[in-house]
Amino acid sequence: MELNEDELLEEEQFQSTKDTGKGKEKIAECFEENLGGSDDNESLNDSDEEVVVDRTFNPATDFNRAVVLEEGLRFTSVDVLRRALKVHDVENRYDFYYLHNGRSKVTVYCKYKCKCPWDAARGKIRCVCNKSTCPFRLYATSLKNQELIVIRTMNLDHHCSFKGKTTKKLTSEYLADRFLEDWRENSSCKLRDFRKTVHRTMGIKIKYDQAWVARGRAKLLINGNADEAFAMV
Repeated sequence: MELNEDELLEEEQFQSTKDTGKGKEKIAECFEENLGGSDDNESLNDSDEEVVVDRTFNPATDFNRAVVLEEGLRFTSVDVLRRALKVHDVENRYDFYYLHNGRSKVTVYCKYKCKCPWDAARGKIRCVCNKSTCPFRLYATSLKNQELIVIRTMNLDHHCSFKGKTTKKLTSEYLADRFLEDWRENSSCKLRDFRKTVHRTMGIKIKYDQAWVARGRAKLLINGNADEAFAMV
């Protein structure tokens, strides 16, 4: 097939830049963006058309209550979106993985969406069956020429066997951040009482050592000095 003049010009420009640092960086970016097996092909069907945007997620207030995700919800940065996903995961007791986790595109699926093996090296499922049993999925992209990122499409329903169990994302770091103000108001709180607070607030029982580490990390965040925080544990 013969190329027209515009296509020939594009081909020449590509050939002249692909061996440069910028060209290699662009090729590598495209390669990373399209890793992930059959799920990647499915994600290409998502529309990046502008959705109706009702509000912007406010980290200062929205993290003080149960996180609610909805289509059209904007986030000031992808880091805020990631944190909101993690909190929503812990609060609703499911587990997800990132198919795409870039600055401009985020796609998450249920970690138990099918029976294909988990690829620990890549941190995702290498799906070959194309028979998803759990429809949970969320797709978000950045707004044009802005750092804001918006949820385009999502399905928060879970039909997997893991639903309702304690996720591995319930870490000591999460607990320290989640109950930071509690530790700020009562730094002498006993671990026994802290564990009861977590159970009463979240309905989850945590182990003594996890509570111990969470207290140390919370005091580190409050005091800003590692030596002092360790001495106070």
